[in-house]
Amino acid sequence: MTHPNFLTHLQHDILSPLVGKIATGFKREHTPDPLLFSDKVTVRLRLLDRTDSEVLLGIHTKQLGKQGAQSPITLNVGVNLLISEPADPRESILGFEREEQLELQELLRQPLNSVYLLKNRALVLRFLNQALKFEAIRDEQGRLALKWEVYV
Repeated sequence: MTHPNFLTHLQHDILSPLVGKIATGFKREHTPDPLLFSDKVTVRLRLLDRTDSEVLLGIHTKQLGKQGAQSPITLNVGVNLLISEPADPRESILGFEREEQLELQELLRQPLNSVYLLKNRALVLRFLNQALKFEAIRDEQGRLALKWEVYV
């Protein structure tokens, strides 16, 4: 099954080296200001046969322009290198509810097969057996949120 990819050439060039790496952890960081940023979800990735270095793919929702209910929002995706110290392998899923942890547990040690952007600006990370989709939303109180779901 193929999916149209709406990533620009630059976005594709930056994210395509992540393909083939395995998921080793997930972390949710709660936002200090839900009117400007959503919670951040970080996906930790590394090469299958290496444990000495990892890449962090951080995704959150960010407001563009002036603050207000009608201001546009976007997904903010960043790739970070973990240089100073390796992540603790015992803490592979942090900051999530128990049910969410069980969902994400299925993605651990699966290789990332593709990264693509849907027409509605949802970012999809397609792993071996499942996918993780992220969308930027604003709730009824005007707070920013990062909607995510795991699906087959």
